[in-house]
Amino acid sequence: MEKMGMAKFMHVCWNKKWICFFAVSVFLFESCVSKRNVPYEVFGEIVSGAETEFANWSESSTDENNTKLNFLFTNLSDKNVDSFFVTAFIFDSDGNSVFEERNNLVFEVNERVLGGESYSGNVVIPELSFDAEETEYEIEYIYVSKIIYEDGSLWCEVGE
Repeated sequence: MEKMGMAKFMHVCWNKKWICFFAVSVFLFESCVSKRNVPYEVFGEIVSGAETEFANWSESSTDENNTKLNFLFTNLSDKNVDSFFVTAFIFDSDGNSVFEERNNLVFEVNERVLGGESYSGNVVIPELSFDAEETEYEIEYIYVSKIIYEDGSLWCEVGE
């Protein structure tokens, strides 16, 4: 089968509008989905006191009365990370947001992470520390919204 030139393709599309619309829509959707290259992996858990599921979490906050978000960030790029912003949506066991005026927690991590390396850390969540023993919390969604690289370049989540 011979390759179709752009002019001939457009002529065929004009004559068969719905078929062309469908084909172009599928092509555009596929190209958008397949080009979503995320340069990181991030995992997290909510813990109270000293309990944790993962063995290699940072020990920077050891106060047993605080509820923390432990996270593990992996730099999947070849470039060194200078800092990054983590966003987490946290809900109680009834599905309610734990924050009064917003529905997520956003924090900046100013740590150098070499290309291909990981960094584990935690952040205290004061809004959860007062009743952590009585309520179970879960992370609905966690992602990195911005990465600042050592070379000055920037990666941002679409829509940020």
